[in-house]
Amino acid sequence: MNVSQQLHFIQTLTLSLQSSADPTELQEQLLAGLVDYMRFPRAVVAVYEPGANVLTGWLSRGGDATTPIGHAALLPVDSDGGPVAQAVANQEILRITDGQPPTANPELNQGLALGRCYHIFPMYLRGQPVGVLIVDCTGKEELEESRAIGLGLLANYAGVALGSLRLCIDRAQRQAIEEERSRIAADIHDTVSQSLFGLAYGLSACTDMLPDHPPEVAQVKEKLRSLHPLAFTALHQIRSAILEILPGDLNRSRFVNGLEKHLSALCADRPVQLTVEVTPQFNRWPLDLRRQLFLIAQEAIANVGRHAAAQHAWVKLSANNGAIRLQIVDDGAGFQAEEVTLLPGVGVEGMRRRVQELRGQLEIRSCPGQGTTILATVPLTQQEQSAP
Repeated sequence: MNVSQQLHFIQTLTLSLQSSADPTELQEQLLAGLVDYMRFPRAVVAVYEPGANVLTGWLSRGGDATTPIGHAALLPVDSDGGPVAQAVANQEILRITDGQPPTANPELNQGLALGRCYHIFPMYLRGQPVGVLIVDCTGKEELEESRAIGLGLLANYAGVALGSLRLCIDRAQRQAIEEERSRIAADIHDTVSQSLFGLAYGLSACTDMLPDHPPEVAQVKEKLRSLHPLAFTALHQIRSAILEILPGDLNRSRFVNGLEKHLSALCADRPVQLTVEVTPQFNRWPLDLRRQLFLIAQEAIANVGRHAAAQHAWVKLSANNGAIRLQIVDDGAGFQAEEVTLLPGVGVEGMRRRVQELRGQLEIRSCPGQGTTILATVPLTQQEQSAP
């Protein structure tokens, strides 16, 4: 095959790669073109897994490998030290002419079954590694520079096609996962959450209907009253779980509306006026950080609704001097701060755990008859502070 025929074939193969809808099919087309039509002795392709920084998914064609290469074999890019890992790490095309082993793994080298002369072409998309193409040139050592350039262009086109296809597949998978999470969250809200809501207020109504005498009835009434915190705690936990399941963004508006709805559900028979202030920086912070802050505030608001007997509550979320301050204040009955861990149904440990996971501190100030203040202070990283 002369240079003109080779360039024409590369153009045809490139168009074929662009129309592939399956990554494996794309790789097999690439290998078939190199071995069956361009008559190279052997060709091997692998894909790059960014999370693990390894090459895997090996496919090969041609040659006489006594031990087939394992499809799931792993080649660590950062620690192998062989020519293949070096080419991918440095984004450079390498030509080996002295039979140097392609990797530091003898078993993998046996499966690769390359000759004395081979080219290594790293495949990239937008500066990010996609995979690697290895072409055995043994017997074709006289490979002209123009043909080598053509192979490099083919590897570039293959990298773009493979990378774009994987991006489309990843996007479709993420969308499917988000749709399923939304469906599960909706099912939980429409069934378990609503049932718990009815159970909680059914217990409250039954308790109010029972008289205090005779003693047997009073005992039943007291038992029902003791079940109230359990029902409301379960309702609160279910709604927190729904928030964590739901995909998508949590902006300032959803933060405010979520707290208002949660408090309203807990205080349907004795409304509490809630004021919420959220810094505009909130929308720029990482989603996981925003969700954790919301769950901390939600837990504190749940305590206001269940225990404080308050008329007003205030939530203020601000950021200054490299730290986030989440403050929840109510004008309720208050309590002795040292007794907080003894109160039933108070989710202080849940708040404290979340704050600690954010490398922050939680402070609770309260006195009987003087309301309660909960303050969570969480550090902001430089990246979070400078987020656009």
